[in-house]
Amino acid sequence: MVEFNPKEFIKALARDRARKFRDEEFRKMVERILGVWSDPSHALIELIQNADDAKAKWAKFILDGSHLLFFHNGKPFSRLDVKRICSVALTTKKAGSYIGFFGIGFKSVFKISHRPHIFSFPFKFFFKRETPVIPEWIEKIPSRVKRYLDEKITIFYLPLRTDMSKRTIERLKDALMRSFDPLSLAFLRHLRQIEFTVNEEERILKIKKGRFRGKVVKTGKVTIIELINKKERNYDYLLFRKTVRVSPLSLIHISEPTRPLYISYAVFCLK
Repeated sequence: MVEFNPKEFIKALARDRARKFRDEEFRKMVERILGVWSDPSHALIELIQNADDAKAKWAKFILDGSHLLFFHNGKPFSRLDVKRICSVALTTKKAGSYIGFFGIGFKSVFKISHRPHIFSFPFKFFFKRETPVIPEWIEKIPSRVKRYLDEKITIFYLPLRTDMSKRTIERLKDALMRSFDPLSLAFLRHLRQIEFTVNEEERILKIKKGRFRGKVVKTGKVTIIELINKKERNYDYLLFRKTVRVSPLSLIHISEPTRPLYISYAVFCLK
């Protein structure tokens, strides 16, 4: 049996995507998708959704100067996952088990980075903004990533765009440290803790769900714990869950096709 070679897999996939990218209509479609996102915080949401899809329990953002890193301890990328992230339509997601089409949603990171890197054992590859569906194998690991490398951790390394305005950078900082709603954690299926570090500031969100006979219940009381520079604040909610069918929407506007999915509602904020 021939041993799997991740580098050769990426190179073969790059050749296939390069052939497709030569098609003018395909390139125009990719450009339209890249132009959908105007808010840099959307990239953060997509990364968090990817971590939850990978059944991660923990995730962390670090914004350090002109670099953003995102980690999670979910399942590493499979070959199909790599193909999906190199696409704008292909998906391996089954109804009821995933949040969105990461192949499309991932393209939102180009709003904040022209060269996103991905490290998910055994894969390590990056994209260029001008060829956003063609992966390139990483030969030299950036120094900011080396100390975090771990076969059990998936890392997204996003050098910030050099043409980003100060206002956009401030919006990104605000999304990490303030505007990301703690209640959002209640809508995720697997993540139980998200950490945000911006320079010397630290924010941690944790969720505690009610239990019955040792199992987490899908309805009832939920407590979100927010720690900002070690100052704690608790938010208590009552949730219920209902299955609904979303309305048909274009994939240009939303990275999810029409299908039944679970939506959680916060019905009371307990004081």
